[in-house]
Amino acid sequence: MKLIGFVMMSLLLISLVNFAYAQQESRKVESITIPYTAANMDKRNPIHYSFPSQHIGDWILTIRNELVYNTDNQEAKIVVRLKEEPASENYVEVAMFGAPSRTFWLALANDEIGYSVLYENQNSWADDKPVMVSFIQNERLSVSNGIRNVVDRLKIGPFILNTVEVYGKDSADAPTNTVGGQLVFDVVSGNPLENPIMMLPAILAAAAGGTILTLLKLKKRT
Repeated sequence: MKLIGFVMMSLLLISLVNFAYAQQESRKVESITIPYTAANMDKRNPIHYSFPSQHIGDWILTIRNELVYNTDNQEAKIVVRLKEEPASENYVEVAMFGAPSRTFWLALANDEIGYSVLYENQNSWADDKPVMVSFIQNERLSVSNGIRNVVDRLKIGPFILNTVEVYGKDSADAPTNTVGGQLVFDVVSGNPLENPIMMLPAILAAAAGGTILTLLKLKKRT
C-alpha cells in the first residue's frame, strides 16, 4: 500500500513539473533599466527603450523610481510614456516630480479621447513604494502610485506594451532634472490562469483527492 502511494505521488510531482515548464512559454517576465540621463532629454527629443518582446493582453508593470533629482530645480521631473512603438500616438503617461511637490500625474492618449489627464496630485508618490500599472480583465487599466489606486479598471480598449518613451525637459534649455540613479521597469504578462504558481494549489487538491480515493478503494479490496 505504501509503495502504491509513493508511486502515485511521484507521478503526480513529475506531471506538475512538466506542466510548469509547458506553461512558461505563455508567460513572459522581462525587465529594463533606464539611466537618469533619460530624464534630461527634452520633449521634442525623447529617448526610447523597448522590452525584448511585446506584451499583449494581460500584463502588470512595476516602475521603481530610484532617481536622484536635481535639488536646484524646483520643477524637476521624469515623464514616462508606455507605448506599442515609438511613433504611436496612443499611450499611457506617468510623470513624477521631485521635491518639494512630489507631484504624480497620470494621463491617457488615444484616438477616441485625445489627451486626457486622469489624475494629478502633490505628495503622491514615495521612494520606497513602486508604481504599478496593470492592463487586465478585458482591456481594463488600473494604476497605483504606490500609496493608493488612482485609476481602477478603466476600460481603454486594446493596448500592447512594448516601448517606453522617456523625457523630462519641456524645452532643450530647461534646467537639469536628475543627477543620478535610474528607473527600473519589471513586467509580467500572460493569462493569469496559465500561471503554474497560481494553479498548483487547485491541481494538488484535485490530484490528492484522487489519490486518496484510489487508496481507499484498494484498502477495501484487501
